[in-house]
Amino acid sequence: MLGTPAVLSVALVWTAALNVLLSVVNLLPGKSMNGGQMLMALLWHMTGDRRRATAPAAGIGRTTSATFILAGLTMIFGAGSTGGFSLLLPGLPLTRQKRKADTAAIPRGR
Repeated sequence: MLGTPAVLSVALVWTAALNVLLSVVNLLPGKSMNGGQMLMALLWHMTGDRRRATAPAAGIGRTTSATFILAGLTMIFGAGSTGGFSLLLPGLPLTRQKRKADTAAIPRGR
């Protein structure tokens, strides 16, 4: 049986690994994720116009959410793995949020 220090170190390693994984996933370019906000800011900076930056950012965000959904469905139905729900479930709200963001009025200012 593992001693207390070994259990503690394993728990810390798992916590660190999950934290890194969460950080990487959060940088994906979905609207509600930090990656989507960073992409929008980068495109806005490059074009100098928020309206022109919105369409490409929205398209990439839709692609991200569709990829999440497709990968999740493939894992569920193709491989018979319930782990696909961990990809499918974040993809659905991303799609909904992208539709809201795409149809929302964008302020006219830069």
